[in-house]
Amino acid sequence: MIVTAVLPIFILIGLGFLLKNHFSFGEGFWDTSNRLIFLVLFPSLLFTSMSRAELAQLPTGGMAVAVIPAILTVAFLTLVVQKTYPMDTRGFTSVFQGSIRLNTYLGLAIAGGVMGAKGLEYAAYTAAVMITLVNFLSVVTVERFVGMKSGWWSLLKSVLANPLILACVLGMVFSIFHLRLPEVAYQSLVFLGGASLPMGLLTVGAGLRFSSVKHSLGPIMWCSFLKLILLPAISGLVCWRLGLQNEATMIVVVFSSLPASASAYVMAHQMGGDAELMASILAIQTLFSVFLLSGILVYFTPL
Repeated sequence: MIVTAVLPIFILIGLGFLLKNHFSFGEGFWDTSNRLIFLVLFPSLLFTSMSRAELAQLPTGGMAVAVIPAILTVAFLTLVVQKTYPMDTRGFTSVFQGSIRLNTYLGLAIAGGVMGAKGLEYAAYTAAVMITLVNFLSVVTVERFVGMKSGWWSLLKSVLANPLILACVLGMVFSIFHLRLPEVAYQSLVFLGGASLPMGLLTVGAGLRFSSVKHSLGPIMWCSFLKLILLPAISGLVCWRLGLQNEATMIVVVFSSLPASASAYVMAHQMGGDAELMASILAIQTLFSVFLLSGILVYFTPL
C-alpha cells in the first residue's frame, strides 16, 4: 500500500525535474503553471475537500493544538540559532522560512493516496491551520530582518488574501452551515482540483536546484534538522499526549515533516531574502523527505 501510494508521487517530482532541465519546458511554462495551481486548481481542491467534510467528526482542536505550538517553538529556535550561528540577515530569513514552511501539494498527495477522501479532509484542515500561521510568521520575519517598501496593512492583506487560506475558510463555512453549491458547479471544481496534485508535483520537481548546496551546507543542515526532525517530533509528541487517533496523528506528523515549498523561494526573491540559499534548502529538504515520509507512513500504515 505504501509503495503504490507514495512511489508515484516521487516519480512525478522526478519527472518535473527532468522536464525542466532536459526538455524544452522553460521558466515561463513553470511560472504560468505555478500561478494556475496557486490561484485556481489548488484552491478548488481545498474547497471541495472541506465544504462537504464533517468537521464535527474530526479532532480539529487537538490537531491545531499539536501543530501550532510545534511551529512556534521551531520559529523561536531559529531566532536562537541566528544569535549563535553567524549568518547575514538575508540568509537568516531563508533559514527561517525553510524551518517552518510546508509543501502542501506533497502533503495532500500523500493524504489522498494513503487515506482517500477522508485523508483529504484531515489534510485540508491541517493545511489551513499551518498555512495561515507560517505565512504570517514568514512575512513578518522577512519584513523585520530585510525590510520592504509596503506597509503593515499590505503585509496583512497579503496573508489574509492568500487563495489557499480563503478556499479553506470558505470550505469550512460551507461545511459548518451545511451549504451546497449546485452539483454542476461542485463537480467542475472537483475536476479542477483533481488536476492540482499531478501539476503541483511536477512543479515541485521543476523547482529543485542543487547547484549551490555545497556553499551553504551549515545553514541548510540546521534548517533541515529543525524542519524535518524537530518539528514533527514536537507535533507527534503532542498528538500522543492528547491521545489523538491514528489517522489524525499520521496527518499531523506527515504535514509537520513536509519540505519547504516553492513559495518560500518566491518570497525570498521578491522581498530581498537570499533566494539562492532558499533554493538549496528546498532541494535538500525535498530529497531527504523521500526517506523520512516513507518511514513515517510505514510506521502508521500497513505495507
